[in-house]
Amino acid sequence: MNANRLPRCLLICWAGLLLGLLALPCLPVLLSCGACLLRPLLDRWRGGQSTSAQQLRLVRCASLAQWLQPAVRQRVFLGFGGVWMPAHSQALQAWPGQTGGLRCGPAHQARARPVDCAQVLLTRNVMALGAPGSGKSSLCVLLAWQAQRRGEPVIVLDPKGSRSLHALLLEGARHAGRPFLAVLPAQPDRSAAWNPLALCDSAAELATRVCSLIEGQESDPFRQFCWGAVLVIAETLQALDRPVTLAILRQHVDDAGEQLLAVALARPGVAPSTLAALRALVGHDRVHYRKMSAPLLPVLALLCSGALGALLAGAGQPRPCLSVDALRRQGLTLYVGLDTLGNPALGRALATLLLQDLAAEAARCTARGGVVRPLQLMVDEAAELACPALLQLLGKGREAGVSVLLAVQTLADLEWRMGSAAAARVAEGNATAWFLFRQLDAISRRESEARLGLLPAERASQSQGVVESQSGLIQRRARSHSHSVTRESMPRIPEAAFMALADLECLAQMPDGELLHLRLPCPVVA
Repeated sequence: MNANRLPRCLLICWAGLLLGLLALPCLPVLLSCGACLLRPLLDRWRGGQSTSAQQLRLVRCASLAQWLQPAVRQRVFLGFGGVWMPAHSQALQAWPGQTGGLRCGPAHQARARPVDCAQVLLTRNVMALGAPGSGKSSLCVLLAWQAQRRGEPVIVLDPKGSRSLHALLLEGARHAGRPFLAVLPAQPDRSAAWNPLALCDSAAELATRVCSLIEGQESDPFRQFCWGAVLVIAETLQALDRPVTLAILRQHVDDAGEQLLAVALARPGVAPSTLAALRALVGHDRVHYRKMSAPLLPVLALLCSGALGALLAGAGQPRPCLSVDALRRQGLTLYVGLDTLGNPALGRALATLLLQDLAAEAARCTARGGVVRPLQLMVDEAAELACPALLQLLGKGREAGVSVLLAVQTLADLEWRMGSAAAARVAEGNATAWFLFRQLDAISRRESEARLGLLPAERASQSQGVVESQSGLIQRRARSHSHSVTRESMPRIPEAAFMALADLECLAQMPDGELLHLRLPCPVVA
């Protein structure tokens, strides 16, 4: 019997060898097919850590044409990922040492889907919090591009004066067919002109706007004296029907209105009360006047010197002229590169004037009533430019259609710049949507953990043992089992997890309470 089986075994071996030789040229194809079939199983076994080639192409090489679909007015594209569920929080607790992002979240799944939200959710204020390079500016570009495609006006204040951000916004405006203006104090030859005092309705508003450039409280006696002097000069200029610019104000504040008085006396029709106030200003003791006006004169000199003075003179120049009043009507995109790294005082002064101009325009829209076009204000490194006008827009701008996006590195930056924890809390409290990127500051991480809240959790435990007892000569042994469930709370996202977020990865808390795990596309000029 064994002798009969031997030829059959040899025949099977020879047949298998022959089939193997015939299939050898097809081996690469078979291996490729096997890899394709096993890849999804491997990704699932790893917890979705890998990303498909298509997803990487969208995340790293996204351009305007790739992921900005035709504008949909009711939806806003936010990135790739999904809703963060309690199961993700439990998995995150089990992987405390992960790096390179929250690998258990939906943004790292092999088939992360595009995520959008209702546009009405982002008509409110947004706070983007994260370390440098984590993705805050990319979020600004993402939302600005879509606003441009909807035909909405966009204002971006950039303290750094980033050339890449300028180029991306310009490319977005060209792609959407929208007008674009840039105010560049560091490059006056490429900048649009702008008179920040052109739309002041009264002399009091003009004096308030100019004196807001003085550091300190409104009750400061030096600031009050300067306000009174500018008020008298502005009333006289308006009575003479003369234009009011920063350069003209500087000239008359410097000589206490002496030249202006001579012109007003020679011109009939000036009100006696205006002339009396101007005479009192001219007759003021010059030593005391110089001392009290000392806080204002250096600021005016800074804004009126050189090419910047011509830039802020407004109309009458062979260059585009910015008008905040016309900005909304034209659906214009405005980029303001303030270059605060080279001159922080100048950058803050220009930002204060622009924000006050925008707040006045919002007040006029509210007074007129009716339907207004939404306006997107995006402030990068907002702690550098924090001022009362920004707080007014955060708290009262929604009625005028103004929604604000603040990008800050740490929450302590706001408190330091605004001068008090209460003022910083006002800014934070007016933000209804939060985009939390990688954070290196311990205070910001703790605040972010507390903001996202806690989740109820149950922990099951079992124990068993052996109970021995003896009755006379008889020894008994019994086994015991116990089962208990402990109810406790765990953070939705633990503090340490915010340090592990990768570039362009964030957790977005929406106004309706939904938490999203997102990975932003990296903007590349088309």
